[in-house]
Amino acid sequence: MTLLIQAQTQLAILIAPLFQEGVGGVGEGAAEGTGAATPTPGGGLMGFLPFLAIGMIFWFLLLGPERKRQKQRTAMLAQLKKGDRVLTTSGMFASVAQIHEHVVTLQLADGVRVKAARWAVQQVVENEDQAAGEVTEPRR
Repeated sequence: MTLLIQAQTQLAILIAPLFQEGVGGVGEGAAEGTGAATPTPGGGLMGFLPFLAIGMIFWFLLLGPERKRQKQRTAMLAQLKKGDRVLTTSGMFASVAQIHEHVVTLQLADGVRVKAARWAVQQVVENEDQAAGEVTEPRR
């Protein structure tokens, strides 16, 4: 979300000079002190189109898919229930023993329970062998 706010702020900084009267794109009339500002060719809204195109490409390639993944992850964490087999962000497989608002108690083995932040659950798994294959190994 902060990435989106930063992108919007930078876009607003780039756009602001285009909509201010008498700033930027001023022809020779203002330099002579006559007060008549004539826009230079290619200035104004046409100069803004490349920035708009880059912004749209940025949105469709980066922000849109990331937003979709975030919604899926939030839904998965909200649907956690006791007994689910999960893979944590640290790579441990466990069963959910208890769920609280921000904390889950995970059972790693018989008699071994740990408390973890709810966001530390990476995914709910059906089969540990299959889930371990989905996690990419670091390249050497």
